[in-house]
Amino acid sequence: MKARTLDESEWRARQLAKLNEIGISLTSTLDLKVLLNQIMQSAVEILNCDAGSLFLVDPHTEELIFEVVLGPVADDLAGSRLPLAQD
Repeated sequence: MKARTLDESEWRARQLAKLNEIGISLTSTLDLKVLLNQIMQSAVEILNCDAGSLFLVDPHTEELIFEVVLGPVADDLAGSRLPLAQD
């Protein structure tokens, strides 16, 4: 039980450290592409995932754009567009 609690505490500390890094990044760069990549890489690490993607909405076409893609299909999806869901 103690070992599990310690592991969870260490994991939480790593997550908080990564969130702190993101906060510093927000104030240290004006390059949106670099910032979005840093945020996505941190999110994938915090969530312990193999892949992730970040979408932006094109205000003219109302499409979702794969702005940042990490993982095995990154080359195939980067820059791709999807229509917004219709009700």
